Amino acid sequence: MLPDTQGTDLQGADALMFDRNDGLTEAQKRIAREWTYFDEDLDGADPAIAAQVLRHRTNFAHNDLPRYAFKRDIPDDVVLYRDIPYMDDGPSAKGAGREHLLDVLLPRDAVVRGGAPIPVILEIHGGAFFYGFKEINRAHAIALAQHGYAVASVSYSLYPAVDFLAQLRELAEVTRWIREEGGRYLLDADQAFITADSAGAVQGLHLLAAMNNKDYADLIDVHPARLGVLALGFKSTMLDLDRLFDPDARDAGGLVEELAPFFAKYADTVRGSGFERLDDVLRAAGMPPTWVATSTDDFLEATSLELGARLRDLGVDHQVLDYRAGSRECLPHNFIVGMPWLEESRDAVDSMIGFFTDHLTPRTSLVASE
Repeated sequence: MLPDTQGTDLQGADALMFDRNDGLTEAQKRIAREWTYFDEDLDGADPAIAAQVLRHRTNFAHNDLPRYAFKRDIPDDVVLYRDIPYMDDGPSAKGAGREHLLDVLLPRDAVVRGGAPIPVILEIHGGAFFYGFKEINRAHAIALAQHGYAVASVSYSLYPAVDFLAQLRELAEVTRWIREEGGRYLLDADQAFITADSAGAVQGLHLLAAMNNKDYADLIDVHPARLGVLALGFKSTMLDLDRLFDPDARDAGGLVEELAPFFAKYADTVRGSGFERLDDVLRAAGMPPTWVATSTDDFLEATSLELGARLRDLGVDHQVLDYRAGSRECLPHNFIVGMPWLEESRDAVDSMIGFFTDHLTPRTSLVASE
């Protein structure tokens, strides 16, 4: 098992291998807390739900620990502004203070030149709504910034401390921060993109629907600031909540049923409103051009491919990539974010950025003007 790492600079993923059935050592938990809670926000939760969430968080951390060495370093061509509050946490706030923070990552060239604002990517991490903070996606956010874009990578409160509607309201505060404060960090709110992986895509879609459809925003009481969203980038997406309203609908991974309490207020609010089904939400969102990627080893592959078919039916400009690993290899769920060193991950980022660049409005530079 892993030795105590206090004061030790671990080099490489091999230092973090472990027996998958042995749980996590305190040293491993200490490292994993760089990007997730374990039990820090579970006080007051239903004991059965708390135990379920803690078990899942531990299992997720098992997968991410060997990738630790690829999450830390900030390269010389990227500038990181870390832990910027996007909303005020009063004394009654739940959790341990990490929820309402965002990072801004900029290409260093933009900072050195100090010119006009540059296109911004709002990056929403996944994690089944109960795991992880912005740090889990840092390597991916760095890659996006290295392509010349500003990146706002966000954290939000996790289930069971909050439910789905509360998470959407927090993300609405992020859009308000980008609109009102982002200019201080060279963020161009009128040249915006949303990228999201796994469960983050659900949040991104419903945030956009509230942004673009007043009836939906008023119904769920989520009121984002208006951003100039030019395109979306969805990776290994979980998107379909139809199972909340139809017991025969697909429930990829069983997450919708397993997290029924998380969605309960949302389901009660939208039931009978005409916004229940995925097709309804896609129309409310007024879908911009959308890039989607998955893999044949992704348990949410079918969801991503079905999204492509629905975008075609709606006449939305889109691109869908479905990667297949070679013999004796694997491209698991969310490999683009979780395994950024892979050739396929780099190819996917290049493809997504190329798609975004194709949809920039005319005469927009990807770095600040000289």
